[in-house]
Amino acid sequence: MSGLPNLADVRERSRSARERSSSLRVTSQQLRASLEGLLAYASEVNGVAGDRHKALFPAEDSTPHARQTPMDFAALMRQRVQKARSQAQILRRRAADLRQQAAEFRTRSENLRGSYSPLKAAIPSTGASLSPGVAGHDRHDIVVIGASAGGIPPIERVLSALPRQFSAAVFVTIHTAAEGPRLLSDVLSRLSSLPVSYAADGDAIRKSRVYVAPPDRHMLLDEGVVRVTAGPRENRHRPAIDPLFRSAARAYGPRVVAVLFSGLLDDGTAGLKAVGGRGGVSIVQDPEEARFASMPLNAVENDSPQYVLPVQQIGPTLVRLAGNGNGGPHGEAEAKSALHNEVKIAEIDMSAIERAKPGPPSPYVCPECNGTLFEMREGKMLRFRCRVGHAYGAESLLVAKNEELEGALWTALRTLEEKAALHRRLAEKAASGQNLRAAKSFRESAEDMQRQGHTIRKLLLEREQPPLTGTED
Repeated sequence: MSGLPNLADVRERSRSARERSSSLRVTSQQLRASLEGLLAYASEVNGVAGDRHKALFPAEDSTPHARQTPMDFAALMRQRVQKARSQAQILRRRAADLRQQAAEFRTRSENLRGSYSPLKAAIPSTGASLSPGVAGHDRHDIVVIGASAGGIPPIERVLSALPRQFSAAVFVTIHTAAEGPRLLSDVLSRLSSLPVSYAADGDAIRKSRVYVAPPDRHMLLDEGVVRVTAGPRENRHRPAIDPLFRSAARAYGPRVVAVLFSGLLDDGTAGLKAVGGRGGVSIVQDPEEARFASMPLNAVENDSPQYVLPVQQIGPTLVRLAGNGNGGPHGEAEAKSALHNEVKIAEIDMSAIERAKPGPPSPYVCPECNGTLFEMREGKMLRFRCRVGHAYGAESLLVAKNEELEGALWTALRTLEEKAALHRRLAEKAASGQNLRAAKSFRESAEDMQRQGHTIRKLLLEREQPPLTGTED
């Protein structure tokens, strides 16, 4: 791919445009929801204002004393209605702008995907092996599959292409929500001739079966058995793809075939590298046809997989590999030791956690536990792991930090709103006690906090998502 310097740029721009379009659509939906809430609030406040006005100024009471109320509540509520309507109008314009931007980014993404097609030859395809030679006679009887967003349909197609007597065991990890229903095995079994079930800790590994990682648990492979653990999250997920791939590489070496499908960010790349380092075979879905190309592109750019195939060719390739022995060398002892230690961390092995020295400390802290993150470099790939085992690729860490920043901004906004409300109440109390100086000070403080909150709210509405790049510059 070095002969085509524009390929990475075109892919990155296309991916960034698609991700930005998706982000804009989500933001537009959120704004529309906020708009509906503001309009409902305005209607409610308007009704309360009317009721309060009638209570303060009954038609039969026209004395001056009745009209000189210290706190004209009805007028205050009308002001709030006007403010809510003004904010609703701003949100309408913002939502319209975002819809227009999303349409522009979709058009740009399609144009860039068209530019990418002539460069596709730079990616190995249709059985083209990047290895100069192969050695050994191991059968590839362990197939590990990883996917995230957009990965279920291609996995269904691949499983439908495997025969009932497929001479390998298949293990599938898909990013799923911890609290989600356990329906993934039923979905994958619809088109599969192989039995599909969620893995349980201690299950014996049998050929012609499909094992699925359960929600909120890593699925790991040991010699002859499946391990299901609640180990530390990797790349913000549990189950994660990297632990499955690493454990398979450690236990079965050149017998492993690892397949990576559609998804966002960079989970699976480090695991593919581990499989290749132990002599196994790595296959990546063609990024051009992936629903979300970030994971396949990261794998292509950082790992140089043996195969980059369209989905329709992956099933037949697995059938062919399962019947042939063409594993490579098992890798160096030092690499095997590091791999063993990372798998043990996913198994919550305290001795492995205590002796882990993944690399030099970084200036960043773990988004989950606030411990120090240590850097791990593998070629062009940069990864991070904390002392207790949470692990991140560079892109996954960037997204986690972005979410951390957003959470901090919302906390700051809530705190300012609460303090402003408290100061307004104190101002009312001081005014009722004829302490006009204190009342003025409290009102000014409340107004200042209101302005600060407005600045943060504007920042939250206009904040852009970082681009999802493929590799570190």
